[in-house]
Amino acid sequence: MRLTELLRADRVVIPLEQHTLPEAVWSLVERLAATGVVDDSESLRSRIAEGRGEDLAVHGDRAFIAHYRTETAQQLGIAVGIAPEPIARGAADGDARDQSARIVVVLLAPPRMAGRYLQALGAF
Repeated sequence: MRLTELLRADRVVIPLEQHTLPEAVWSLVERLAATGVVDDSESLRSRIAEGRGEDLAVHGDRAFIAHYRTETAQQLGIAVGIAPEPIARGAADGDARDQSARIVVVLLAPPRMAGRYLQALGAF
């Protein structure tokens, strides 16, 4: 499997105009829904809104990778957005880390594709 097989031009958003990480992630999920990866994006909204730490990989000040295995995904899909200005993570109260990045990646996969999901996540 090559990353270029998963990342299509219609799933790349430049510039990513959202100013918060949840807005940016949701924008990319909507792009995946528009290209047939997700059949019911609204049911995924509550999971994304939870902002669970295990659903997000942070690569320093370079990128956020939001990744979800979900029944709403019909296939493995990746969307990437690049913002003109860094997007802040919005760390929990009392957390002194100020994490921000210009690149946001969303990876969605159905549970049955766990192996490919992990391969794609590892590629990033």
